[in-house]
Amino acid sequence: MNINFGCSINITEQQRKIVGGKAFVLNHIFEDVPAGETRYLKFDTNDYNAHIIILIESEGKSIFNTYANSTYTDVGTVKSGFNRKTSGGTHDADININPTIDDIGDKRGDRLILGGTRGQTTGATGGDPLISDIDKNTSFLISLTNVASSSKDIGLVLDWHETDF
Repeated sequence: MNINFGCSINITEQQRKIVGGKAFVLNHIFEDVPAGETRYLKFDTNDYNAHIIILIESEGKSIFNTYANSTYTDVGTVKSGFNRKTSGGTHDADININPTIDDIGDKRGDRLILGGTRGQTTGATGGDPLISDIDKNTSFLISLTNVASSSKDIGLVLDWHETDF
């Protein structure tokens, strides 16, 4: 896309999505997660596909998994992301924190977030985020397990844009 202000300026695909009002972000911190416990986030697409980038930041060593075909007895707490364009609309995806899971479904992937010496320092996916394309009308489950030796905060950033193809 070129914008003419007396000169040509090329913008990236991500910038085009932001300008078009179709780019969204959700930041959530699972605070004080006890050692050995897991927290979940459910991301459901509806009428649009989602191209999603997931970043994890953890105070200690943790395990990050994704699942498909999960079923739930309760959807959990509703969360909303925000549009990166301040005058843009709301997203189509449904996002829930800590749903009650009936069947965990099929594991799509897993990743170890290293926390350093004995799991006590900060770890993150910053240099190697998870990127996925999620078809419309699809449920996507993310789990974050604290495997450090004490309670830790785990941060999650979802950065996505919605498309109809």
